[in-house]
Amino acid sequence: MKVKIATDLLAFLLFSSIISAQITITQLDFTSIYKIGNTFKNFGDTVATSIDIGNTGGGNAWDFSGLIPQVTFETNYISPSGTPFESSFSGTDIANHFILTYDSSGTTGTSETWNYFSSSDGTTIGSGTINTSTSGGSTDSSISVTTHYPPFLQFDFPIEANKNWSKKDSSETMLNTSGGSFTTVVTTEYNISVDAWGTMKLPSGNSYDALRLREQSTSTTFLSGIPIFSSTTVDYLFISKTVESLSISTESDNPPSSGIVSGTISWSENNVTSVEKLDAIPNQFILQQNYPNPFNPTTTLKYSIPKQSHVNLKVYNLLGKEVATLVNNLQSAGVYKYSFDASNLSSGIYFVSLQAGDFLQVRKMTLLK
Repeated sequence: MKVKIATDLLAFLLFSSIISAQITITQLDFTSIYKIGNTFKNFGDTVATSIDIGNTGGGNAWDFSGLIPQVTFETNYISPSGTPFESSFSGTDIANHFILTYDSSGTTGTSETWNYFSSSDGTTIGSGTINTSTSGGSTDSSISVTTHYPPFLQFDFPIEANKNWSKKDSSETMLNTSGGSFTTVVTTEYNISVDAWGTMKLPSGNSYDALRLREQSTSTTFLSGIPIFSSTTVDYLFISKTVESLSISTESDNPPSSGIVSGTISWSENNVTSVEKLDAIPNQFILQQNYPNPFNPTTTLKYSIPKQSHVNLKVYNLLGKEVATLVNNLQSAGVYKYSFDASNLSSGIYFVSLQAGDFLQVRKMTLLK
């Protein structure tokens, strides 16, 4: 009994120090979105909006709750098999799909896009888009296919505070229209720095621990080998471990690093969750022991929060390394049940921690495969 108490106390102290540290976004966090059946809800502006991007460094509380989207659409992750452009992209094993519609100045249209990825590392292999527009009783259509040479991933993992990196991308787009066909090549150089961190509140009301990335990109477009257009843009990207994100493409190519900036904003939230809220209203915080335990490869985690709290439910390995973020948002009072799938983890001892406000509890789990 004394050994168990000492072990639990050591785990408590270990995870108290880990949870208070800055978040680190791993490649595993990023690739977790590339699962068939995942759905993201996307929102965006069609005109420039001003937001407060906070300050460089830590301690930021980014409040984007007042944003009102002008465009809303869903991105669904699907098998590439049977999609229109599958044959153009070898090496892909997952795709996403979304549809945009518009009605402006007497012109209506639909743009349907499929993006193709490698789920193992999250690289973008290419995309295909079918555009249809109607104006004055006539209808035009076009098809564009973009291929990245080589497949492109803009992030350098792990993503953590004060990290800097550069990336280069080269893509070729073949556009077929009723007026003819042509091919363009775009080369882009990205310079990215993780310059701030804090808490991000999205218009849904959910809050997430997040990092802020400043991304400067310089692109040149070539037609028949001749440069025809060049531009430099600066984006600020706010991103959480569960890949909830908000970005602003600023109007200036040299925007300030703090305070108010203007630009076109978009954001997304994962619309698929393994958390189920039960009817009961508890009178205390508690993280129950997972069941079954030992487990292979799934187990159920159940916890209670008696008042609205920002909840972090995370899993760590025996060395104290975070291996999964299961919940990281604001939740109302209630009893919650989470189905944890450890298919990507190896057999061993793991710890699950629940932090809600000042409350912290750690449980030990055993994965046997």
